[in-house]
Amino acid sequence: MKEGSKFLVLHRYVVGDEDLMVKVYGTYGIMKVYVPKGLRSEEGFLGFFEPSNLLDITYRQWGDIVLLRDIRKVLFLSYLALESYRRFFWMSRVLEFINSWFFYYEPELFSLAVEYLTQNPKNHETHLLKFKLLFLKHMGLYRDSLFPANFREPLNSLVEGSIDPERLKLPKRVIVEIDKVIESQLSSLL
Repeated sequence: MKEGSKFLVLHRYVVGDEDLMVKVYGTYGIMKVYVPKGLRSEEGFLGFFEPSNLLDITYRQWGDIVLLRDIRKVLFLSYLALESYRRFFWMSRVLEFINSWFFYYEPELFSLAVEYLTQNPKNHETHLLKFKLLFLKHMGLYRDSLFPANFREPLNSLVEGSIDPERLKLPKRVIVEIDKVIESQLSSLL
């Protein structure tokens, strides 16, 4: 069966001497795409499979095996990470969260992932917090009663978009505490 779809590259692995296995998030959730001869320069695939690139590919699927046929289009988001170390670090944190918790495909989640990858926030902590909270909300797991009473109003404002994450300054200990609550909610999915 020949299919095509858009995918966000999360990670790539070298398989054998010249092949790649690419972990992607797309229409079927998180899956692995086998790219034969993907490391060979004459094939020209290596730069396309950088983490955070957005690919539109055709492939063949036999059971759990997805085999790349061709690349139709690439949006090179990975080049944004070359801007600065801070940008690279931000994109890595977003990809890490996607890789850990985006189990199935939803168009809204895919758009959210791409939106946050392309951002270049100054305040990483509150932007990442908003990203996680929006993910919880989309999954139906966000309830303000989960959080301590004194944090509920700013968190609701953050989720609703009525406060700019750049303007919200939270102490590190508060962010760590909120992150623990988020992680415990997400762990309940497993």
